[in-house]
Amino acid sequence: MQPITTNSYYKYLSFANTGSSGYSLTYDFTPFNNLTSWRNYAISLGGSTNTSSFNGGGEWVANNPIGFVDIPLPDGYNFVEVNYYNGHPGGNVYVLIDGVIKSGVGRRGSSKYSGTYTKGQILRVDERNTGIIGKNLIIKMSRTHTEYTINFPENTECDVLVVGGGGAGGKFGGGGGAGTVLFKSHIKLNGSISIHVGKGGLGSTSRNVNGENGFQSKININNVNYIADGGGGGEQDKIGIQDGQEDMVIMEGLVVVLLIAIWVVNLREEQIQKIYIQDGK
Repeated sequence: MQPITTNSYYKYLSFANTGSSGYSLTYDFTPFNNLTSWRNYAISLGGSTNTSSFNGGGEWVANNPIGFVDIPLPDGYNFVEVNYYNGHPGGNVYVLIDGVIKSGVGRRGSSKYSGTYTKGQILRVDERNTGIIGKNLIIKMSRTHTEYTINFPENTECDVLVVGGGGAGGKFGGGGGAGTVLFKSHIKLNGSISIHVGKGGLGSTSRNVNGENGFQSKININNVNYIADGGGGGEQDKIGIQDGQEDMVIMEGLVVVLLIAIWVVNLREEQIQKIYIQDGK
């Protein structure tokens, strides 16, 4: 990231969220079309499963009320999205985190669950009462924010703008809301400053699922967190509209630090980069 010179009176540092552009991990079960390959893929992810049959479009277990696949959620991410369905005209399929049901569908239903998690938690997808875990299970991990650290070697007068990630639209439903905007002017910064920039929500691909909320952005100044909440996701279709499409536009969060101290204005951009910025993660 490079600071941007706008004119001879000030410079600013702009910090964006990078989580939606490649900072993600996907577990995709769709290429596996038999019991052995499907089970082996789950095991290769550090997971386990008790399923014993593969037909009807997916996995299930005979002579047992619950068939499941357990996947440990990896470090380096804090947000999971699960696209799943029930391939049977009966029973139910559920998504659980550490044994707590988060989402579920009935006969031949499909859905998407998304939410935050912490390292070491276990994701379970299970079938109950003749349900079938659809073979095209897709699990995606990402981060809700990008982290940065700025170092101010001496008192520096700044203006600070913090914007939360925008909410996404619901399919055939409402549009997502804008993230909160905070502005603080003429504040003196010194030492190490922590910044989290929230990502925007993902648009719903199912007409019975709301658009995802955006995520908060924040900056820590003198041990005080200035937080801009993310915007709300748009509601799902409630009136049976037949035409239209989901809103997949993502408005990422943003943190801008405007450097207005005279001595900073006289620095070249590469000097500012060397003094202040550490890479985001």
